[in-house]
Amino acid sequence: MGEQSLANKRLVYEFLSQVERFRHSPAALSEYFADDVLWHGCAPFDTLAGVDALWRALWVPLFASFSGLRRRIDILLGGRCEAENWVASSGYLFGRFEREWLGIAPNDRQTYLRFGEFYRIEAGKIDKVYALYDLIEVMQQAGCDPLPASLGLSGFVPPPRAADGVLLADQAPAESAKTFQIAYDMLFQGMNSFDQENKKSMQFVRYWHDNMHWYGPAGIGATRDLKEFEESHQLPWLRAFPDRRVVWESPMFADGLYAATAGWREVIATHAGEYLGHPPTGKHIEFRVMDFWRREGDLLSENWVLIDLIDTFRQFGVDLFAKLPGETDSL
Repeated sequence: MGEQSLANKRLVYEFLSQVERFRHSPAALSEYFADDVLWHGCAPFDTLAGVDALWRALWVPLFASFSGLRRRIDILLGGRCEAENWVASSGYLFGRFEREWLGIAPNDRQTYLRFGEFYRIEAGKIDKVYALYDLIEVMQQAGCDPLPASLGLSGFVPPPRAADGVLLADQAPAESAKTFQIAYDMLFQGMNSFDQENKKSMQFVRYWHDNMHWYGPAGIGATRDLKEFEESHQLPWLRAFPDRRVVWESPMFADGLYAATAGWREVIATHAGEYLGHPPTGKHIEFRVMDFWRREGDLLSENWVLIDLIDTFRQFGVDLFAKLPGETDSL
């Protein structure tokens, strides 16, 4: 991909590795972000404009609530999409949860916040971001869960099995192209070929290893093979949203064996069946879904997924923060 892509990845890696620097002032953020950066995040943050707004709305409350805040970087990759330079990363922010955050009561214990973030780089600065955080997982760690028990496995999401997810070196273009094509075909030929009757119409065996690992968000959980993935996530999803379509409106790219899509409005559907305990509303729903994939050979073997379920339920007409004990200051 060249020196520019490597420089972009190193810039983002440096930013991600220096959490504590941003505690006292937005000045440190300005070393990495354009002054007019546009930040699109999960509910209740939604869209923030400018470094100062980002610092005050996101970083100040985080530092006030979590002591010793640090970051675990599990995946980092870079690439180009429609002539734009992007870097994506996933992992965990963690610290001791000591004060209320977004209406979530603290547990006074080390608490993990799963993140997925995409950064557009222009002239050596980050000028656009997509970010999803698993706030429901934080609620669960604090002892308050607004959703029914998940069908998938609950718990912290592991890094790649091969421990090779942080790509600070250049990757072979042919490998990147192969990974991109498989992920792209899975989304737009596989998932979009569902006939609303038979899950086999998506021909997932063409794209996924039998022993694939799918790491979904809290409320859905993780699955450990293709059968579990279909039973614990795909079938409930398809019953609830049988006309769902994957659309390409956000950056998607690949880097070696990894691919990712920012998924801002990645899936559109009609809420036609019960989902996570909520009856159908008949409403048009637009999902914020972020995916990171790893390929083995000719098939996808691991998939890390973040879904903004708080925004999804907001579209149902339900405020998940209102289900938490005590007063909330969100939404």
